[in-house]
Amino acid sequence: MSEILIIEKYRKTNNCKILWILPLLMLIEINCHASYWIIHFIVLIPYLIIIPKKFQKNINVTIINNNIKLSQIKAMILPLILMTAVMFLNPYKTEAILYIYNALISKATEVFPINELNSWSINSIFGLIIIISIISFLYMILKGKIKSSSLWMFIGFTILAITKMKWIAFYSIGLLFLLRDIFIAYENKQRMFGRKNDTSYSILSKILLIGLLISLIFYIGLTTYQMYQEDMFSITNDNYMINDNNDVFKSNGDFTKMKNYLKKHEDNAYIYGTFQEGNYFEYLGYETNLDARPELYINTNINNYKNKSIKSKVKTPPLYEAYELYYYKKYNNYDDKNTILSAKEYSKLVDSIDTDYFVVESISYLQQYLETASDKYEYITGGDNYKLYKKL
Repeated sequence: MSEILIIEKYRKTNNCKILWILPLLMLIEINCHASYWIIHFIVLIPYLIIIPKKFQKNINVTIINNNIKLSQIKAMILPLILMTAVMFLNPYKTEAILYIYNALISKATEVFPINELNSWSINSIFGLIIIISIISFLYMILKGKIKSSSLWMFIGFTILAITKMKWIAFYSIGLLFLLRDIFIAYENKQRMFGRKNDTSYSILSKILLIGLLISLIFYIGLTTYQMYQEDMFSITNDNYMINDNNDVFKSNGDFTKMKNYLKKHEDNAYIYGTFQEGNYFEYLGYETNLDARPELYINTNINNYKNKSIKSKVKTPPLYEAYELYYYKKYNNYDDKNTILSAKEYSKLVDSIDTDYFVVESISYLQQYLETASDKYEYITGGDNYKLYKKL
């Protein structure tokens, strides 16, 4: 959004000095969420494509071309070159830049389904919001006036939001462009909001505007609530940042103790842990029960996996089926409905896991079981947050 505001400002004022902020934005992006660097170039495209007047006349629509002029494009060349160059100023260099390409060619999603890469259900609230927005967009195209940048922004981000759940965060950009043009039309009493030669607002136009505003409010409310539930607004709650300020990673922290022990006693161990903890030990070079980034580490020869069942490749049952007592669904011959396991069933499930070590949270069902089953599992090291157990 910062980049878009800069481009909008530059297009109106022709002040090229503001363009030198773009490389700074890219530098921040490549070091915070490298996989999204390409969006910084994509949002420039709607300002470069015009809709020919002859084409508009043929299909009987009115589109206001607000593209960047050729003379303005020339002034953008150097900032864009620098914007590209600063992408290499990240800890992973070209690996971070090529992450998108490498993730796509790995075909990991053919083997490991990822929820956020699924499509939205048409029955969901977000699905309803998208439908209302598309209807509003079509009405705006047929009855009113829309800017060319708004047209491409809305179409592009709508396609992204429909195809993949992960892109819903960007849908707000398309909605904002559409709302801007609707408000301008409403303020100027353009023909879409009244009868021919009549400046009064039609009932349909009011319903359109109110419906779109309600959709945006719901959209912002739902996403904000979701982020609040996940503590995403906190800048101090990230337990998985590897730095000296974190209790589990500092010099005498839980994970540091585990790392030192394994380094001294185990060169090659299989470690069972939860989502984030497993990642840390994979980072240290150990084999773990799950991989949060299979698109980075999977064998690119997908045929090695296609002809074998997933169960034959995974040494453990699905993570939370063993880790949390209440979310057990199906493993081998157990009931396929949600059930609460008996102590006997739970011990059978955990004991069946083929692993050398367990990394568990200090307060969890699994930790309580491992602590009581001292004839099968030995406590090695840890602290207040996490503990390491060895399977005997």
